[in-house]
Amino acid sequence: MRMSLLPISCVELILLALFPADFLWAAPPVILEKNHELYELSLNLDLLEDQNQEWTIARVASPEFASRFVPNRKALLNLGFTRSVYWLRCRIDNQSSPEPEWLLELDYVIMSRIDLYVVHADGSITIKRSGSLLPLKERDVDFPGHLFRLTVRPQEKQTIYLRLQTDGAMRVPLTLRPPQAFAKYLLNKRLVQGLAFGVYLVMVLYNIFVFFILKEKNAIYYVLTLCFAVLYLSCLTGLAARFFGPDHIQWSLWGVHVGGQLAMVFLIIFSQHALKTKEVTPLIHKLLSGVAILNVGTALTSFFNFYLANIISYVITCIGSGLLAYAGLRCWIKGYRGVRYYVTSWITIFVILFVHLLGGAGLLPLSPLNSTDWLLIFALAGAMLSLVLTDKYRTVQEDSQRMLEEKVSERTHELNQAVDELSYRATFEQMVAAISTDFMASSLSPEDTDREINKVLAMIGWFCAVDQSFALVLEPQSTRVKQGYQWSRYGEATSGPVTSSQGAVDDFSWLIDKVQHQEAVIEIRLTDLPKSVTQEKAFLRRLKDNSLLIAPLVYYGELLGLVGLGADRDDQSWPENDQALLKIVGQIITNALVHQRTKEEIKHLANHDSLTGLANRRFLNELFDHFRARAKRYCKQMAILYLDLDNFKPVNDRLGHRAGDEVLRMVAQRIRASLREMDIAARIGGDEFVIISEDLTNYLDAGIIAEKVMGQISLPYGIDGDVCYLGVSIGISMFPFDGDDLDTLIRKADTAMYNAKQSGKGGYRFFEPTQYGLEEVRYQSGLEDQIDPFRA
Repeated sequence: MRMSLLPISCVELILLALFPADFLWAAPPVILEKNHELYELSLNLDLLEDQNQEWTIARVASPEFASRFVPNRKALLNLGFTRSVYWLRCRIDNQSSPEPEWLLELDYVIMSRIDLYVVHADGSITIKRSGSLLPLKERDVDFPGHLFRLTVRPQEKQTIYLRLQTDGAMRVPLTLRPPQAFAKYLLNKRLVQGLAFGVYLVMVLYNIFVFFILKEKNAIYYVLTLCFAVLYLSCLTGLAARFFGPDHIQWSLWGVHVGGQLAMVFLIIFSQHALKTKEVTPLIHKLLSGVAILNVGTALTSFFNFYLANIISYVITCIGSGLLAYAGLRCWIKGYRGVRYYVTSWITIFVILFVHLLGGAGLLPLSPLNSTDWLLIFALAGAMLSLVLTDKYRTVQEDSQRMLEEKVSERTHELNQAVDELSYRATFEQMVAAISTDFMASSLSPEDTDREINKVLAMIGWFCAVDQSFALVLEPQSTRVKQGYQWSRYGEATSGPVTSSQGAVDDFSWLIDKVQHQEAVIEIRLTDLPKSVTQEKAFLRRLKDNSLLIAPLVYYGELLGLVGLGADRDDQSWPENDQALLKIVGQIITNALVHQRTKEEIKHLANHDSLTGLANRRFLNELFDHFRARAKRYCKQMAILYLDLDNFKPVNDRLGHRAGDEVLRMVAQRIRASLREMDIAARIGGDEFVIISEDLTNYLDAGIIAEKVMGQISLPYGIDGDVCYLGVSIGISMFPFDGDDLDTLIRKADTAMYNAKQSGKGGYRFFEPTQYGLEEVRYQSGLEDQIDPFRA
C-alpha cells in the first residue's frame, strides 16, 4: 500500500470556502448510520468525464470543476465501453455510526486503473491505488478485487474522488461496508463461488466418466468447455490473480478472453454434435463454425489490443449465443426429445450472457445478474446442459412414469396446501387475540410496535391470500404520511418512511379525504383514480397493486392512518370475511398507535419545560451523563454555558407576564436555532438557561457558540404591537478542566456569568480559578437570588 499527501493551494481552499460544492447540483451524500451494514453508492455519485485523460486531482477538486460534475441517476452505474477517464465524486457524512473504519469496494475486477483521493478538512489529500494491472501487493488492500480502506469517524464528513480508467467496459458497482459486515459478505460470496466451481468440478469428473463408460466423444468437448469456462470465470472474479504470480498480473486479463472465447468454441462444437445441426439446420451449422473461428481470432487479438478484443468478443458472443438458442429451438420443434434439457439450460445461459454482455456495453443498466451471484446459476444451467449426453439413453416409458409422478406430487402438494389453509383459518382468531395482547404490553417499545404491526400484516396477507398488505401512519393533525409498513407475498415485511421514485411522499390527501368520514372499509381500483392523483398512483404502482381494500385507523374522530390489502388483479373481489378481518386488525393497530403516542407524550412532558419546550433540569442530568462518557471516550472537551437574560424584568413589569412568557418562548426558539444538532439547551429557572455543547476541541469553540447565541437574543422582539430588546450574560465552564459533575460545572458557569454581569452585562466570561472567592461569597450569602430570583 502506497499513500501520499497532496496539499491544495490556499487560493483553492478560499474558493472552496466561498463556493462550497453543496451549493451546486450534486448527488446526495452517503449518510452513515448506526447498525447499517451496506451502502450502495451509485445514486450518491457525481460524474465527470475526462476525454483527454489530462486532469489532475488538484483541478478536479477545485471550485472551478465543482459545477461540472453531473449527478448519477442510474441505480447501478454502468458507463459501457469508453476510452475516457471518469472522475467520480462522493460525499460521506458519518452522522451516527460508531464505526470509524470502512471498506470501499468496486466489485468489477477488469478495471485497469483506479485512483482514490480522500480530501481531508485541512486540505490535504490521501491517495490510494488499485486496478487490474496493478500487482496485489501494490494495491491499497491485498485483495483480488478492488478494495480501499476509509476512515470516517463519527460526526466527520469526507469527500472522496475516484479516477477510473479501463480498456474494457466501465462498470461501477460501488459499495461501502464496515469491516465486520464486509467479512460476512465476503464469506457468503466465497461460498457461492466455491459452490459454483464445485459444480464445475463435479461435472468435469462426471463427463470424463461418461466418456470412458459410454464412449461418448462429445463429453470431451463438454469437459473442455467447462475447463475454459472455469478459466474465464476465475479471471473475471479475480480469483486467478493469485495463481499467475505477482509479476504476471496481465495473464489474469488475457485469461478472460482466452477462457471465454475458447469456452464458446468448444460449446459450439458440443452443440453441433448434440443437436445434429449439420443435418437439421445446415445454414446455422455453417454460421456457428464461422463464429467459432472468429472466437479463436478474438482470443489471439486480446494479446495485442485488449480494448478491440473486448468489443469484438461482445459482438461475436451475442451472435453465437443467439444462433445456439435458435438452433436448439429448431431441433425441439422438429421433435428431438433430447434437446429439451439443452434448450432449457441454454435459455438460462443466454439470458445471463445477454444481460451481462449488453450491460457491459452500457446498453442495459447493471443488475444482480452482473455480479458474482450469477455464477451459481450459470453452473447449475451448465450442469443441466450435460444431461443432453445421457437423455438419449432414457426410454419413453421412464419419461412417462416421471411425468406421472410429478403430476401426482403436484396434486398432493396442492391438497396439502388446502388442508394447511383450512387449519390456518381455524386458528387465526386465536392468533390475532394473542397479538393484540402483545400490542398492549406496557413495556412495548417503538421497535416492538413496528415488529408486531409487520407480524399482523403478514398474517392477514397470507390468510386473505392477497399480494400485499400495508399500513400508513399519519403525522398528528395532518395528511402527511409519517410511517409506512408493507408486507409482500414475494418478500419480507418492511417498515419505514414512505417514499416514491421522486423522493419523500408529501401526503395522500385524495386517499385520506376518501376515507376521512368512512367508518366501514372501502374498495379502490387503480383504474378508478383521477388523473390528478399522482402520489397515490405512484405508491400503488410501487406496490404493484391494482385493487385495494382500505380501512381507516380512527381514534375519537381523529384519523391516525390507514390499513389495507392489495391485489395485482384489478377485478379482485373482497369477501365479507376479509372486510371484517381488516376492521378488527385496524382497531388493534389503532390501539397500539394510541398507546405508543401516549407513552411518548408522557415521556416528553416529564423531560421538557412546559413553557419553552426545552429540556428540564432532570432530563439535563440524564443527558450530561451520556455526554460526559462520550467526551471521555473520544478525549473531547465540553462546555457548559449558563445564560441569564438582561433587562427581562422590565418586560414583565411593562407588558405583563403573558407577554413575558411569549418572550421566553421566542428566546428558547432563538437559542435552539443558534446551536448545532448535537447541542442541548435547557431552561432551569425563570429567565435562566443552560446549554451543553459537546465535541469541542478547545475553549474558543465555546466562545463562538456564546457569541452566536448573544447575537440572536439581542435582536428585537415584537409583542402585541410593541417592540422590546433584551440582552444576555453568559458564563462558561469547561469539562473536564472545571469539574466532572454537572452541579459543579453549572455552579462555576453561574459564577462566571455573575462576573460577566458585574462587568457590564451583554457579554460572556469563562470561569477562572481566581473566581473561587467570588463563587464562595455569592453562594454563602444568596442575597441576590433571594431578593430578585429573576435578575434583570
